[in-house]
Amino acid sequence: MYPPRRRSPSPLQGRHLRLGAREEIAPEHSRDVLSPGTVAPLASLQPQAVSSRRFAAASNQHGPTFLSISGGSLLETAQDTRLQEFRLGPRPRPLTCLAASPCGDFWAVAEACSAGRPSQVLVVGRKKGHEIEGQMHVGPRRVVRQMAWAASSGLLAAVVETETDQAGAGEQQLVVWSWPQCERLAATTCGRNTKDLAGAPEAAGFLTVGPCGAKIWTIAKQDARATSPRAVRREAAALSTNAPMYRLVGASIPLSVGANAGDGMRSASTTIGKRRQSEDALTAATCGAAKTFFLATRQGRLGLCTVFSVEVPQRVEWRNMGRKVFSLSWSQSLCGRQSQNSLGFLICALASGVVEVLDAHTMRTLYSLSSTSRADAIGLSISPDKKGLWALYADRSMAYFASLAVSQAADWNLTSLAGDFRHAQSLPLSESSLADTKRVITASPWKMHLWRLGQGKLSLEAQTESASLGFGEITALATSIKLVACGHSSGMVRLMLIASSGQLAPQEPMPEKHSGEVCALSFGAWKAGSVQPLLLTSVSLDRTAMVFSIEFAVGLPQEVHASRATLLYRTQPHPLPLLRAALLVVPAVMNAGYEVVRLAVCTAEQFVLRELELKDPGSIERRACTRQAPRFASWVGVCAHPARMLFFTACSDRRVLKLDQTGRPLEEVRFGGTALHMELTGPMQLSH
Repeated sequence: MYPPRRRSPSPLQGRHLRLGAREEIAPEHSRDVLSPGTVAPLASLQPQAVSSRRFAAASNQHGPTFLSISGGSLLETAQDTRLQEFRLGPRPRPLTCLAASPCGDFWAVAEACSAGRPSQVLVVGRKKGHEIEGQMHVGPRRVVRQMAWAASSGLLAAVVETETDQAGAGEQQLVVWSWPQCERLAATTCGRNTKDLAGAPEAAGFLTVGPCGAKIWTIAKQDARATSPRAVRREAAALSTNAPMYRLVGASIPLSVGANAGDGMRSASTTIGKRRQSEDALTAATCGAAKTFFLATRQGRLGLCTVFSVEVPQRVEWRNMGRKVFSLSWSQSLCGRQSQNSLGFLICALASGVVEVLDAHTMRTLYSLSSTSRADAIGLSISPDKKGLWALYADRSMAYFASLAVSQAADWNLTSLAGDFRHAQSLPLSESSLADTKRVITASPWKMHLWRLGQGKLSLEAQTESASLGFGEITALATSIKLVACGHSSGMVRLMLIASSGQLAPQEPMPEKHSGEVCALSFGAWKAGSVQPLLLTSVSLDRTAMVFSIEFAVGLPQEVHASRATLLYRTQPHPLPLLRAALLVVPAVMNAGYEVVRLAVCTAEQFVLRELELKDPGSIERRACTRQAPRFASWVGVCAHPARMLFFTACSDRRVLKLDQTGRPLEEVRFGGTALHMELTGPMQLSH
């Protein structure tokens, strides 16, 4: 009735045996090791982000500085030397926002939640060696979007958003802590998509703006309407289990805008509360002195709000700035100048890179500040000593203003640099180069950059022009002592010579190109001044690999230039796309008339090692060895060690194998053991 049951196929034997089987590697050569810890970087490249809440002004004994977030680290960059010092981190989780206290002694940073760990707010003290002086837990699946200090650095508030699986933003809460007690005083919902959060300099109050309008929040007891800042701090210090709890009392500000608002102050005439047009929503806010608040709309209207009490409606007067307003800041004094009235100065970051300083009482423009950037000014921060102003622009450039004039140019500019870096490799050090001279090559989709590392900072030495349309995006990068190779999505491989002047000089085109995107490039070992050619291999999505020979012509002393590139070998199309490649040149045998090169390529499932005989004018393939990836894993990287004549390969299951030049496994290391749920993604590089 039923067909006879067949036996399952026999396991793979011979050279195709998977490396996951313990017959391949002796047990004493296979071991599990602990996962390596985080390593603090030596330098970071301009880590400022396009957000006014991710940088803040600071100062030290040497002069003005600014703070910025770079991944899980907090960095301080000096204005005069551009030296960067790590003040916090690197932390295991990324930092989301930053807020500096008005006194400049404390920096609050928010840490995101990940891997089941709840998010938290950390307070770093400047006077105590930049140590963490306080931790305030936020909760799981929550992320801090905005933070602000208030009440003379006695209160810290944060807008906390609940993470959801939906595309839209989650529900947000306003949470207030006391400092330095780190006690959570109160929390309440504040809607969704809160655009800005501001704290009163001396009062226990906060201001939030968003699509639903503007709200003023004050601290109150459960049985009282409001308390003074000193009473709030005194009650928080003596808080116990039977102490009264606090709550946040919110009062909406009735918004109205004059229909024909001009340069001067105009009173309310047309209410735009719930009927406010969506294209003119509130975008920024800041708090001033004497219970005043300032609001900004998307279309460039600037409003002054005076608060009499929570019960009495507030009066808002508006002015049309003529440009979009992105950020606001307030100070009683600025750049060594004192305000003529008690309301101080109001600083506005406008479109097209304009920063204006206004009289906070009359809303008249006093000074107009400009920099070399014409991008929108999106962030402002005043130094704690009130002697300088930092401005952040949409192109990630920055400007520092130390004086005020009717039309004042920036005293210091930090120009914008290319972003979206996708590849980075360090240049090998030659025997004649200085030990302290280190260079790094980075590649964005359309440009390459040459950086010099020195004195704890990265300086741009040279960059290539935008690639023409015939090349496509840069998809692969490889470095040698004198050459840089880049592969493109069109299948072309370009060579760039690193001249003695520090420039990147393009070389003659390669004799052949791939029919698909170039996935990886790898140079062979080569010494400066050697008469032997330099070998380069490339692999592509067209499932082929090519080996090129590059001959150098020596010119002036210590100057070389690439003269000719020749195609030596091209593999037959592989069944699967090739992703990684590495070259290992075996020293030539005397009187043999040829060199032996071992070409290692890998797909997601297979590692293929080919032995080639390089003869003039071509090459011959001797033999090939194929190895499968471990079960339930894939190959993610391969590199060659020319000094030890070894190959190193990496798998997605955190397994790293050491192979000899014939492809025989010698040692296996697995980071984190079998209990760690994490994967390696590659690529793999050998440090220089």
